[in-house]
Amino acid sequence: MNKQYILTIVVFIALAGVTAAVYQFYFRERLDAYAENEKKYEALSKRLDTISKAFSNTKPDAVVTMWSNAVIPWRDAVAQRSEYFNLKEVYEADPPPEGVMLKFYYETESNRLIGQLYQAAAMRNPPCNLPIVASTYFDAPSMSQLAGVSVTKENVTSWLQQIRLGCYVTKQLLDSGVSRIYDLNLWPKRVENGSLEMHTAGVSVSITAQNLFTFMDKLQTSTRYICVNAIKISNRYLYSGGRDPQLEVQMLITQARHVESAPGAAPAPPVAGTPAAAPGATPNLQMLKPGGGGNT
Repeated sequence: MNKQYILTIVVFIALAGVTAAVYQFYFRERLDAYAENEKKYEALSKRLDTISKAFSNTKPDAVVTMWSNAVIPWRDAVAQRSEYFNLKEVYEADPPPEGVMLKFYYETESNRLIGQLYQAAAMRNPPCNLPIVASTYFDAPSMSQLAGVSVTKENVTSWLQQIRLGCYVTKQLLDSGVSRIYDLNLWPKRVENGSLEMHTAGVSVSITAQNLFTFMDKLQTSTRYICVNAIKISNRYLYSGGRDPQLEVQMLITQARHVESAPGAAPAPPVAGTPAAAPGATPNLQMLKPGGGGNT
């Protein structure tokens, strides 16, 4: 009798333990999840009731139309801004094709760009001397500097963009009628206002007063953003024999392009031979010396 009593108690305890274990490790987790879902359901129900009351007399098509009418002008403004802040001559170029030897492609393209620039300077009447930096690929690496160096497609694209930018600014100066380009330094690009990629070039040129005035007037009506941040004009000739005097001019010229997004964009590392610019620094004229061929 005692054995049966003890056995019954043991079985009861075992069943109680199994039941507690099943509840603890199976049912409790599901009950907690169910309680959490109940809370979410109540919150969503309240939100749905609020939305239903707020838009009870509103037609969905009308809401969509109003939203579209508000967004389209913003899109149009972005499109216009993209046209105004534009450097397509620098950035809208085909990337290196697949399967090419990157170093030879870079050598071919860089020589082609620089060759076209020298040809443009020579064909101008009268011809114009180019700055020394043009012969050094606007401080992009030469083939001798790339000996034994691994090159990626991104490297080649970035270097060619740097050369195109230097050629683009130089051609702008040639079109303005400068007599001589003493020096040209490209600043590291920087991002302002979150979506404007700014490119500043410091130039030192010789130009007649009339051509300088014409160049400045064109900036006022330019369809693209181009700004002279600083300018210094020197006239070393007190008498020019009745001719338009040749002025020695130093300028900081900034151009920009609109980028879709540049969150947390880091400034590019300084290019060899250019002044180090702190992030967000305002361009200043303490960089070029007329005829000096270098930085101050």
